[in-house]
Amino acid sequence: MAAAKLFSIMKLPVADINAQNLRMRDGRNKPQDVERHADAWIKAHQKVFDDWIAQAIAAAKIK
Repeated sequence: MAAAKLFSIMKLPVADINAQNLRMRDGRNKPQDVERHADAWIKAHQKVFDDWIAQAIAAAKIK
């Protein structure tokens, strides 16, 4: 239930997706690179990310 809620509310800006694709195309595509990029995105959008997690947790508690 929590995962379904999380995936239903997550909305990534197309510009952010394009930027990640470009980094990967330019060779920064190892698992460590992708993890670092994801961590940086979360840090830059912490409030949005935290809200997504809170909503997912709340959805899990409803059941």
